[in-house]
Amino acid sequence: MPDIRFRSLAETDFPLLLKWLEEPHVKAWWDKEVHWTEERVRQKYTSYTKGYKLDQDIKKPIHAYLVLIDEVPMAYVQFYNAWDFEPDVPLDAKALPQSLAALDFYIGEPGFLQKGFALLILQKFLQEKVKPFFAHCLVDPDIKNAAAIRAYEKAGFQIIESPSKNVCWMFADLCSTAEHEVQQQLQACLELLKTILGPDLLGVYLYGSSLVGGLQKYSDIDLFVVTRRTTTPEEKKKLIASLLEISGLYMKGPKRPLEVTIVERSEVNPWRYPPHFDFQYGEWLRDEFEKGVLEPSLTKEMPDLALIVTQVLLKSQTLLGPEPVQLLASIPYRDYIQVLIHDLDRLNADLEDDTRNILLTYARTWSTLATKEIRSKPAAADWVINHLPSVYQPVMKRAKSICLGLENEYWEDLKTFIKPCVAFMTDKIKVQIALIDFDEPNQAIKLAKQGVKEK
Repeated sequence: MPDIRFRSLAETDFPLLLKWLEEPHVKAWWDKEVHWTEERVRQKYTSYTKGYKLDQDIKKPIHAYLVLIDEVPMAYVQFYNAWDFEPDVPLDAKALPQSLAALDFYIGEPGFLQKGFALLILQKFLQEKVKPFFAHCLVDPDIKNAAAIRAYEKAGFQIIESPSKNVCWMFADLCSTAEHEVQQQLQACLELLKTILGPDLLGVYLYGSSLVGGLQKYSDIDLFVVTRRTTTPEEKKKLIASLLEISGLYMKGPKRPLEVTIVERSEVNPWRYPPHFDFQYGEWLRDEFEKGVLEPSLTKEMPDLALIVTQVLLKSQTLLGPEPVQLLASIPYRDYIQVLIHDLDRLNADLEDDTRNILLTYARTWSTLATKEIRSKPAAADWVINHLPSVYQPVMKRAKSICLGLENEYWEDLKTFIKPCVAFMTDKIKVQIALIDFDEPNQAIKLAKQGVKEK
């Protein structure tokens, strides 16, 4: 499979964009009446590199990307709110949903045509880029562009009635019922943060199980927020009041629990340990928030930010702002490992009350120390199962099955094996810790490849 990556459009891409826009196979369907020059490209696309398009002097969001296959730029794709830019024939508000993206896409490099790349690109782009913002997507290829229509159909779009004879309107529902709920929660959070923080909101990133392994039965929606300044007590009060409504209770109703971490950029870049956070919302804090407590934590130190920032840099979805590497500093290997192992004693103390979660946390810790790779909890369980004695494997298999929602929480039949299993993993973790050489250069935590069978 080719490695497909999306990179935000930059001004340095304008010469390549000019070349593509004048290619005959692009010109046939894309701004065919326009003679493109360097100046015209610059005039149209400069604002796109900053994430907006001016429409009657109003800045409206637009997300523009180059598509890279095996690091070779070969296509252009963009999406935006379909209701922000009315087409020549107005959209029907009664027939189409409000959460609706519009998408434009073309392959620029002739050598990549008719090789099956369009479908792969569309599937990945809709999943990674469009779906976190919108529940539905609309495209409008020329009615004569049979290749484009065929590619969109394969990607899940259906032809709908069009009021124009020249374009083929096509519509895709990007979400299941459960995913619609998550998408609505993300949109509500994003609007809340923009309303409260305004221009001081620098970046919002979705990370965690939403992107690594997929949301499971007990998964939170994890958001990382970077700001220019700390929030005021009044702003915290407003955030709490709204997040208590947006966030779901664990295992009660369709809404997912939220975990929202806000940091002031200067507290994490340049990086220093221990890092400090500004505000955090999580369902474990609900009782205190409902009592009116604005800051339940007794300290602003949050060592876990080393883990969070690393995850955001390795695998996240940008909901607002630049790519995270432009705002965040990389985390030293020593700091990441220090945080990973500092809570092991506490974990053992919570084993009886939080068996599944503690077992899976041990699994992630051991697998990360041994491989220098981050995995989802189910994937970490698979790795550990392959390294456990057979007598303890049922314990980890049960933890994984509960995590995936395949079994209910039940441990009575395996109770006598749980603590020995944890003791075995703890010994292995200690062995890995002893082997660490922090002076070894170029050590870094990576993301384990998804879909690869653990050995």
